[in-house]
Amino acid sequence: MAVETRTLILPAEAQRIVRADLGVLPAEPTRLHDLCGRVLAEPIGAAEDLPPFYNSAMDGYAVRSQDAGAVPVSLRVVGQVASGALWDRPLAAGEALRIMTGAPMPPGADAVVRVEDTGEAQGLVEIRAAATPGDNVRPAGEDYRRGDEALSPGTVLTPVRVGVLAALGRTSALAIRPARVAILATGNELIEPGEPLAPGKVRNSNAYGLYAQVLEAGAVPVPLGVCGDDFDRTLERVEAALEIADVLVTSGGVSMGRHDHVGRVLARLGEVFFTAVAQMPGKPLTFARVFGKPAFGLPGNPVSTLVNFELYVRPVLRLLMGHEQPDRPRQRLPLGEPITRKPAGKALYARVTLRDGKLWLTGPQGSGLWQSLAKADGLAIVPVEDGPPAAGTVLEFVPLA
Repeated sequence: MAVETRTLILPAEAQRIVRADLGVLPAEPTRLHDLCGRVLAEPIGAAEDLPPFYNSAMDGYAVRSQDAGAVPVSLRVVGQVASGALWDRPLAAGEALRIMTGAPMPPGADAVVRVEDTGEAQGLVEIRAAATPGDNVRPAGEDYRRGDEALSPGTVLTPVRVGVLAALGRTSALAIRPARVAILATGNELIEPGEPLAPGKVRNSNAYGLYAQVLEAGAVPVPLGVCGDDFDRTLERVEAALEIADVLVTSGGVSMGRHDHVGRVLARLGEVFFTAVAQMPGKPLTFARVFGKPAFGLPGNPVSTLVNFELYVRPVLRLLMGHEQPDRPRQRLPLGEPITRKPAGKALYARVTLRDGKLWLTGPQGSGLWQSLAKADGLAIVPVEDGPPAAGTVLEFVPLA
């Protein structure tokens, strides 16, 4: 279904549309090194106790607590056990064993006296702090017992949770695979960053910013370079992109000019849901589904491109990859200064820094000004229905990291 008008829809409605009818991508076996940030797709049970044996929590001396209940007392040192070694002779009355952190407790010992509470000389150790059963000892299964569910499906795998998998002996786990995102920049004016800047040309910066945004979202960027302003060539490139990717993101070519072909291509191949959103920056935004896959036609101005990725594309990627909370945590914070220009009937996403608990503009807010976004900690949202807000007005703040 082609959309023939540029009727503005509200940002909230655009958010609802792009997130509707999204499934979750398939799970795949994933090695430990690649799991951080992924969403777990299977329950992880403990196949063994963790720790697997009774062990020392300190460097010190393993003792029978009944021998070290009244101090000071001297005990005979019968040897030493380090982490990874084993002492299998039972400790007899009046004996102590020098022990290192993590080493298995010897049979008969039920406490460890810290090395700083002792003094050793001539084969004897003086115990200066009374011991009670269980002091400085970690029992088997203190962390996880065999059969415990350690991690549940839907868990986001942080570095700590990847460590848990390793501690439980897992070398891999089923996790939702990352979304593959095709990135296609359009425009006859674009050249690559390393090329000489010829008259009338601009560097293809948007594609590299988008590549980084895709990576930061936890997805896999598939860079497709630059496509010139030609309908047939754009059609061919978009069709090929969506055969290999889960999501398409284009930059440029979504306005109403004779050389803006992206919207018409998306309409030819699939169903276009909207072409403009009541917001600044980023009003020209086309969203379609092609072959059942989300396709975003982002504007060419860099701030508009990257802001719209943050607001619309990133949440879609996070949902596809199994994240229950696709949005960054938001706050409500006061403005440190007034915003004197705000378009009527549009939401404003002002680029702001956060200082002393207040929001401050990063400077001029033009949609072509990279520095307005490069200096920003996030976006301050002035709602569609509001006028220019005064200093002290509390606004919703969207962090960008």
